[in-house]
Amino acid sequence: MNSPNQEFDLGGIEVTPSNLLNQANIWDDSATVIGHIALEADRSRCLCDPGIFGQAVIPYNQACDFISGLCQKGQSEMSKIADALRISHDVYLKTEQEITSKILRLGI
Repeated sequence: MNSPNQEFDLGGIEVTPSNLLNQANIWDDSATVIGHIALEADRSRCLCDPGIFGQAVIPYNQACDFISGLCQKGQSEMSKIADALRISHDVYLKTEQEITSKILRLGI
């Protein structure tokens, strides 16, 4: 059976399954960072009564909410990318095992 570092040639595109896992980890790490940014943006909101500073505080809070929302969406999408990369890794390995098994059964 081939190692997890086996390279596959897909019409000029080379894929190394172990690199898929490395990339998935990078996307997970990025999702974690952007999640922390979302939390910090949310914590940055001014929760006091803005009083006479309402014209400044209200747009500031809206900007914090907007940034937090975008970062949360980014975190979700980055996690989906990481999941897709892991699924791709698993499919590559499973396919390789199935092909190897079939070849061995045929005695080739």
